Amino acid sequence: MPLPPDAVADPVVPEAQRASSALLYRSLFEHAPVEVHLWRVVRDAQGSIRTWILVDANPAALAAWSRRREDVLGRSVDEICPGAGAVETFLPVIRKIMASGRPTQWEAPFAGTGQTLRMVSIPVEDCFVSTGFDVTSERQRQRELE
Repeated sequence: MPLPPDAVADPVVPEAQRASSALLYRSLFEHAPVEVHLWRVVRDAQGSIRTWILVDANPAALAAWSRRREDVLGRSVDEICPGAGAVETFLPVIRKIMASGRPTQWEAPFAGTGQTLRMVSIPVEDCFVSTGFDVTSERQRQRELE
């Protein structure tokens, strides 16, 4: 039986069980059909979020970005999407998510790429996980029907 994520670092849980749980969670991450990104926020001296750095991304995210993992890990969102204004577009959402401390579902147009994204973002300490997908085509069909 898989362990909850907090048990992976629990010293009371046997090593073999932790390894099995980590493998199961990594498999879920790697094979999820939607984008999954893990980001670490970067704050200024006053504690305000200024940007976020990619810690990990699953194959679905990398395919959506047409990028390789080694080309994006450790880079800021604006380095990954140069000229698209990602920080400017999403900073209010990320600040809200991190301030709330709770999972948040959101949808927003991203003019820099011409996409509309539907995501769920989950804050975890100084990081957040975002998972979701591009709903641009779906939104275009809705507008055509109106």
